[in-house]
Amino acid sequence: MTSLVILPPIFLGVGIFQNSVNIPYMDDWFTPGGILLKIRQGNTLSFQDFISQHNESRPLFPRFIFIILASFTNWNLRYQMLLSLLIAVVTALNIFFLSKKTVNGNVLQLLFLSFLANLLMFSPLSENWIWGIQAKVFIPIACITSIALIFQSHIQYERQIFFGVCLATISTFSYANGLLAWVVTIPSLLVATFIRFSGKFKTRILGLSLWFAGLSLNLSLYFYNYGKPGHHPSFLDGLNNPLQTIQFFLAFLGASLGEQNIIKSIILGGVLVFIFTLLCFYILIWGRNQNFIKRITPWIVVASYSFFSGLITTLGRVGFGLGAAIPPRYINFSLFLSVALIYMMVIVWQDIKSKQLQFFPYQKFIFRLIASALTTTFLYLSIKGFYYGMETMKYKGEERTYGKSCLLLINYYVDQSCIRSYISNISIVDILAKASQFNQYDLLTPKLVNDQIFTIEDKQDLVTNKIYGNIDNLSQPLLLKPFEDITLTGWAILPEQKRKADAVILTYEGIQENSQPFTIVRVNQERPDVAEEFNQSNYQASGWQYDLSSFQIPAGTKQITAWAFDTEKAKAYKIKSLSLQLSSHKKLSSFKITDIGKIQLLSQQPVGNIDVINGSTKTQQAVAKDSQIIVAGWATLPQQDRIPDKVFITIGNTNNIVAATSINVERPDVAAAFKNSILTQSGWKANFSSSLLKEDSIELKAWVYDQKNKVLYPIPNTFDLQLSKE
Repeated sequence: MTSLVILPPIFLGVGIFQNSVNIPYMDDWFTPGGILLKIRQGNTLSFQDFISQHNESRPLFPRFIFIILASFTNWNLRYQMLLSLLIAVVTALNIFFLSKKTVNGNVLQLLFLSFLANLLMFSPLSENWIWGIQAKVFIPIACITSIALIFQSHIQYERQIFFGVCLATISTFSYANGLLAWVVTIPSLLVATFIRFSGKFKTRILGLSLWFAGLSLNLSLYFYNYGKPGHHPSFLDGLNNPLQTIQFFLAFLGASLGEQNIIKSIILGGVLVFIFTLLCFYILIWGRNQNFIKRITPWIVVASYSFFSGLITTLGRVGFGLGAAIPPRYINFSLFLSVALIYMMVIVWQDIKSKQLQFFPYQKFIFRLIASALTTTFLYLSIKGFYYGMETMKYKGEERTYGKSCLLLINYYVDQSCIRSYISNISIVDILAKASQFNQYDLLTPKLVNDQIFTIEDKQDLVTNKIYGNIDNLSQPLLLKPFEDITLTGWAILPEQKRKADAVILTYEGIQENSQPFTIVRVNQERPDVAEEFNQSNYQASGWQYDLSSFQIPAGTKQITAWAFDTEKAKAYKIKSLSLQLSSHKKLSSFKITDIGKIQLLSQQPVGNIDVINGSTKTQQAVAKDSQIIVAGWATLPQQDRIPDKVFITIGNTNNIVAATSINVERPDVAAAFKNSILTQSGWKANFSSSLLKEDSIELKAWVYDQKNKVLYPIPNTFDLQLSKE
């Protein structure tokens, strides 16, 4: 049975080892990234650097821990992820020792209960396991269970208070909901003060005074110069829509068993709240025995952590919609209601038997039937969720690896969608600056690729007798017509590591001496033929696919080359080159909208909008000579549940095409406005050089293209660009 208990953390540890990626992700760039950068730059740190606000948290203690850990590991974020596992093991041990003190059962029974709890506590469904900064979210519950265990112990009362205050302070200054440590542990504090401790009344009052004095000091320091993040919804949103608020709360509590399904999570959350309510009702009516109170109190503390975390999250996030109730990062808060209920039900049943309470006929048989049904259901949902979580962790790891590929190549090619989705959602200008600084001070491993990776000399060095992949079934030379898309497919592997490539880089050659990347392709397509050919199961998902547009290839390009990329070594390995023949060598700006082909021109609205040019919504703008003009907006197809194929940008009365782009930028606002989730990726962004503006003042338009039906829709709003004479 002992081996069964440790299986969940072992499987999870293997999952973290296999799927973690050493790259700063989202908030990692700021905590501890910001402080580490200051240290490498030789700047003096102040207390404010450590206690400063990060979103709603003041992660004072995690910052200290991360900096110490980084000094020994050169900020390998995998160690922060393993730290999360270590803290979770501490929590699991606390839960087990609490069960030994509160549950009247033999070792096998306690180990079985521990196995049920561990299935949840080490669920790989939580994305926190492979996110460096999220080690801090595991600290509050570790502190809370430690406090409950201390108050359950026989150590001196004054020491219980001292250690409790210290742990509650660590919890407070680790993560936002760490403040709950002062509140949810009050039942254990009262039991320790008035039931377990039989000392002087003055000592009890002093102990309680010290506890609430510690709470007051923590609150004062925590909320000193505190500012609510401006992008978060108002707490009043929950009051405006009570039904949605209740659904959000239930979904939050049921998410640990709901496999990211809103309806399923709401139903399971409702069941958990119902069981918790029944148990609380029993405690209020029949739970007046001191021994029973001492046994049940720690589990009320553990359940309250999830319950109050759910209330706070609901009030703070319900304005984002029901989907915000079930992100995997919240599971480490919600799961402890289920964990607590496992033990509470056993303790209540043992109390019913000891008191010989009779509520209805055949009570023993019915209770055993209910217990068997709940245990079977819980095991099924937990094991199914654990397996689902392992698959999700693998998928998330692949996303991070792809994001790392985009980051390491950022000096060559900036894939904004990839970087914003899988590295950081701050502005691309800011992430470029941060990446450059982190690279300069050796905070990225490996460093950003240098300017030699695609040189002609290196290409000769990289060509070996090893096979790194292929481009499938395309004739030579590749004939690419204007306005035509060709789907490139292939596979890419890293034979030295016996795994699939982390990404495929496509470059064009012939304009300059060096190869010029024009896209970074994700490697995630099923290729059982490759796995079978090399007798290597790790090659199963080694396929890739990319829709190549003629607009991406400059005139004069002689060939396209595919490269397999390895993020661990920051090296590219040549796969194959395709000779390229463009059927027309006209520049893009030589084409007009009328050159696209036999199409219909319709004006049905709404089809989209030009939102900004160079970050401004002004419809009349001055642009400098020889500068880049960046245009962004969104596009739809009327009465069709799909994204348009392209957006064309034109200038002047003759509608000369200066840019063409795909539609793949996240726009949840558009999806919400049209109540269509398909439009989540309805945004687009294009750029072109102001050298194409031959007149001082010229009108810019955008057109939505439906290639399937050969229909072109003009976007209704336009911008006037004025070329600066300076």
